[in-house]
Amino acid sequence: MINVSDIYTSENIYASWMNLSFLALTTGMLFYHLAMRKSILVDRKWAGFIAVILMGISIFYTMNALPAYRERVDLAISSCINSNHGCDQKHLETIRRNRKINTWLGKALILVVLMISYLIFNTL
Repeated sequence: MINVSDIYTSENIYASWMNLSFLALTTGMLFYHLAMRKSILVDRKWAGFIAVILMGISIFYTMNALPAYRERVDLAISSCINSNHGCDQKHLETIRRNRKINTWLGKALILVVLMISYLIFNTL
């Protein structure tokens, strides 16, 4: 049977990277909002620049997480398929489906952050 800890470890590491990505995204958006509402005194262009940099960091975290996540899950799937005991096909398909969903959600996050960054950049 598949070593379940390999899958959960991959999912946990990916979730940690995504948490870092969301933290950078949220910090950038919150900083920009505070600057636009004049809760903090900072030049509008600097606020946008800093927010876009933080969102770029968010994109970097996600782009770094995606290939590593896929590689770890693919390795777990491969070891499952090549094991002497075989794998439960239903469980294997669930892992593949989750890998596909998580990968597409990561790519969608990158796209959304790019759009938000573009909108902020155009307001400067």
